[in-house]
Amino acid sequence: MNRIVFYDFNNINHSSFFLDGLLKNQSAYNYKLVVSKQTPEFLLGTALDREWQKHLFAISVFKADFGDGEFFFCIDTLDSALREAGYNIPLLNLVKFYFKANYNATAIKSDSVLHDLAHKIYPTTPFCPLRFANLWKLFPRISANPDTGWTYQNAKTRIKRLPTLQKTDRLRSLRSAPKKLDVLFVMEYYANLLHKEVKDMRFQIVSALANNPQISAVAGLTCIEGLPEELAHLRIERFNQKTYFELLASSKLAIYVRGPHDCLSFKLAEYLALGKPIVGQKIFNNTQTLNGFPHFTEQFAYEDANSILAQIENLLQQPEKLDELARSNAEVFDAYLTPKIAVSKILDQITGSEEYAPEQAERKANER
Repeated sequence: MNRIVFYDFNNINHSSFFLDGLLKNQSAYNYKLVVSKQTPEFLLGTALDREWQKHLFAISVFKADFGDGEFFFCIDTLDSALREAGYNIPLLNLVKFYFKANYNATAIKSDSVLHDLAHKIYPTTPFCPLRFANLWKLFPRISANPDTGWTYQNAKTRIKRLPTLQKTDRLRSLRSAPKKLDVLFVMEYYANLLHKEVKDMRFQIVSALANNPQISAVAGLTCIEGLPEELAHLRIERFNQKTYFELLASSKLAIYVRGPHDCLSFKLAEYLALGKPIVGQKIFNNTQTLNGFPHFTEQFAYEDANSILAQIENLLQQPEKLDELARSNAEVFDAYLTPKIAVSKILDQITGSEEYAPEQAERKANER
């Protein structure tokens, strides 16, 4: 029987969405998904090789065996669209297909290395951590593996994370929740410099919401290690995942901000799954596809806290518009962005069922 082997050594937040889709597509594409705790042969002995080790936590590696030969492919969910921070070049050279969540055609064309390998790089959809069937298969290996970067701490984190993942159908079922709140905007505080620009934007939005009596909001910053003194007044208790999504579903709209390196945030897929109207910053990656969806360019058009707050106040006065955006975003998710549908596009490509070169994405979005 045809097989797709998933090499289990990365962060489950970055692979669970795609594993859910691979499991749900097994019958339609006539293969079996196998989870392997073994080290893929090309990583053996690479523990000291910086280029091979780069970013493996956010890249899902697979081997496809469809009877007429084997080949490797991967799904890269790294934040950056640029070569240094956003690609594992040895892996890109090795695999037959390199699917990229933060796909950016301009970044590829402007980099000589990526340009030469562009025929292997394909866009894939926004994603978020999700629960999937046979969760026990992802119970982690406990021992460390220097060739994949896996550590004992990774195992502990995986064990804690697995039970908290929410099912796609659970998020969809929350669409009809009564709307008791205008906005929920709770963000994690990170102390590292990489998040500085993102942090500044989030602080401004949280502060603006806290000081705006016209908007009913739950807004704040969570932090495991504590906030700096000047931000202590913005602290909010961390919600468990079940409570967080219930609160988010009870809000009238959602605020979207880009992640580090201007990446697509987990929250984009979460908001769409919940059918939330969105007020957010512009989308810079995978634009050929995403900006072709209805109402996306009008929802993702605001670059600072003041314009975001002004648009929130504007939409709260237009309940019919909120309903229209909610309905449209739910329809986009259900028609194009569920794990099953997103992964079917990957499978079409690797099985040769569909010609889906990256340069065709813009034409397809326009035809839509």
